[in-house]
This record gives sequence, structure tokens and C-alpha cells, in this order.
Amino acid sequence: SNIGRAGLDVLIVEFKSPQPGKAVLPQSRPGLEMKALAEGPRALVYRTTADPTFHEEAGSKHDFDQLVVALGQAQMTLAIEGKPARTTWARGDVVFIGRGLPHESRNSGGKPYDFLIVAIR
Repeated sequence: SNIGRAGLDVLIVEFKSPQPGKAVLPQSRPGLEMKALAEGPRALVYRTTADPTFHEEAGSKHDFDQLVVALGQAQMTLAIEGKPARTTWARGDVVFIGRGLPHESRNSGGKPYDFLIVAIR
């Protein structure tokens, strides 16, 4: 229940499987400051800041699913195999990167940008 006067932005993730995932989640990535906000047997939520040098190489893959949520305006390039690259982000924009899907991401704006990453085991 929202007891305040202003609206809220909320992200709800519901897991259909009661079994915990087995994927090993990263504790850090080069050029990406990561702070764990919530952890459970099925997922980990990070608040991240991509510094101006952040670059995840083309063809990068992970053994977990990811939801990437922009926390503000950003110039970040995210290219996922088979889809056009996203280059501009607004607060609340969300992209899903499936486990094992080749992708590339790069800070293309020259300043730090904040995102949430929901890593699903």
C-alpha cells in the first residue's frame, strides 16, 4: 500500500518454479560498480553504476537470465544477438537478456549511469 502522496515506481518479479536456481552469479564486473540490494534462492538484485570505461565484449554470455532496468537517462549501447542495439535509455526502461544469449554492452555516453540488474538463477 502506498501511504504517501506521490506515485511509486515498482518492479515485481514473480518466480514460477519453487526450486532454487543453480547459476553462479557474478560478484563484480570490470567497470561496473555493483551493490547487492536483495538476494534469494532464485535471484539477486544489484544496483549498478557503469563507469565511462564499462564495456562487456561482443559475444558475452551468462548462465543466468537478466533484467536490466534504467534508473535514469543513459547513453548505453546494448546489442543482443538478433535484435537492434539499444543506445538510449529513460528511467524505467527494461531489457531482458536470456541466459546463454550473446550480447555486448558499452557505456557510450562518457559518464556514469545507474541501472538495476535482476540476475535470475
